[in-house]
Amino acid sequence: MFSAQFGVNVYATTAARPSCVRASHLWYRGIDSFKGQYPGTDWRRGTALQFVQMMWSSSEYVACARTENCTRGMNQLVCLYYPPGNDIREAPFSEETWNAILRRHHQWLDYGAPGGRRDRPNAATSNNPREDDEVETL
Repeated sequence: MFSAQFGVNVYATTAARPSCVRASHLWYRGIDSFKGQYPGTDWRRGTALQFVQMMWSSSEYVACARTENCTRGMNQLVCLYYPPGNDIREAPFSEETWNAILRRHHQWLDYGAPGGRRDRPNAATSNNPREDDEVETL
């Protein structure tokens, strides 16, 4: 599908316009796969992969594009990273970088995790899901 020259994250939704913010927040949630530990966690599985690609130390460039109704009624957001991350022969980031990520993550948790109450209008008064919460896939 894509050249190994680029790393890739894909977000699919039934929302009319896939949101870059929503997609990046969903990918960011892969940090939970680490359970606060790195190294010592297998980052090569599941939702950790999207998070790791976003945080990969050597990736310098990102380009994103949206599609509409290309795949069974789903709209997609695709982001390419260069140089690619998720190389199983390399560590995704140093312990120093991981500690910086964790510090920032704890600040976000104190304020409301990405995609949480701070990013949603009227979230304090409503438990109704947003339109783009209907169907999401990675």
